[in-house]
Amino acid sequence: MNQLAGLSIPVFVLHVKQGYEARELHMKSLLEKHRLEANWILDRDKAELDEAFLQRWFRGEMQEVSAATSCASKHLLAWQALLAGDALCALVLEDDILVDAQFRQALEAVVEEGLARALWQEQASLVSLENSGLKFVSKQQRVEGQRIYENAETRCAGAYLISRKAAETFIQKASTDGIHLPVDWWMNTFFPSPVKVYWSFPTLAEQGSHNGLFDSSIDHKKGGLFRRLSWRLQRWFKERFRSR
Repeated sequence: MNQLAGLSIPVFVLHVKQGYEARELHMKSLLEKHRLEANWILDRDKAELDEAFLQRWFRGEMQEVSAATSCASKHLLAWQALLAGDALCALVLEDDILVDAQFRQALEAVVEEGLARALWQEQASLVSLENSGLKFVSKQQRVEGQRIYENAETRCAGAYLISRKAAETFIQKASTDGIHLPVDWWMNTFFPSPVKVYWSFPTLAEQGSHNGLFDSSIDHKKGGLFRRLSWRLQRWFKERFRSR
């Protein structure tokens, strides 16, 4: 458990057991650097997605064995693990995430603001920390000293803080209606109610499978120098012009 802004906050890392050793090493280094203790969510790889589990939690094309279904299953396990303890919120990280140099300090500031605004205690809240969709809080919205901004959609699912009430809501909906879309798209069906989504500004993270550091495990986009350069150019442009 990690002490951040006076709260005990679990960190869940979603990872595939075999074939992603580079990501494992990357995440272990990241966690050590930022002094974070993590619980690794390793169950429900594709080979472990039995028919009973798929029928229980999924609908439509998501009832088929796929990387997207495995990924959603690991998010589901992280939410269940949060509810199994007594923490008010948790940090969920996919195993390709990259974070800013001052990640822990910035994360603590986000947690502290969320505590002051009762996001963890009273709301079903999700705070997106990443820029993986290359979406940023516009200059017109920004308030000096403020880090959390309400929005109408999330920005992928590679790095987010989630409250207990949001985890409860997601699990209840998955139990009754099933997860019918990739998990980040599915979560967007909840906003703006009954779960509220927020974006952090500045962003604290981005996914390596988006910026070209890693191959994507879901949509088969290849990493490499060209994608990394293309991503950096797009990010530079959108940070400086689209978000102003």
